[in-house]
Amino acid sequence: MKTNKILILILVLSLIINVVIVSLCVYERNCTTELRKVWNLATNNAVFLYQQYNEMNNPEAYNYAFGEVGTIINSISFVNYGGNGKLTDNQKEEISGFYLMLIDKEEFMKEHIIEIREIVELLQAEENDAFIKMKVLRESIE
Repeated sequence: MKTNKILILILVLSLIINVVIVSLCVYERNCTTELRKVWNLATNNAVFLYQQYNEMNNPEAYNYAFGEVGTIINSISFVNYGGNGKLTDNQKEEISGFYLMLIDKEEFMKEHIIEIREIVELLQAEENDAFIKMKVLRESIE
């Protein structure tokens, strides 16, 4: 009788420990703390580099900022952007178009570096206005 109670107690404790371990694993897998650090670093760097390009007309700053925007785009789908969870299809389309314009329309984009910096700052603040500004910039090309 006593051994049965001990075995039951061990089984219950084992079950509780397993549930806790699985819960911690799921939490760690879904936790975006490290990704949030990458997001903040990429947005800060992009803003700084676009400012450097604007002030000193250094082409390397534009190219490096372009790389940081790539990091922003790669991580934006995984951060809880603006507390809204995932991006909408329209937002994904706008940010992809913005990135392609940075590549394909480099000379035009360099003329609008202030607007680009504003867009990145809005992305940094996780404002939906960033996507509106991307659309306005894209439509000014077409």
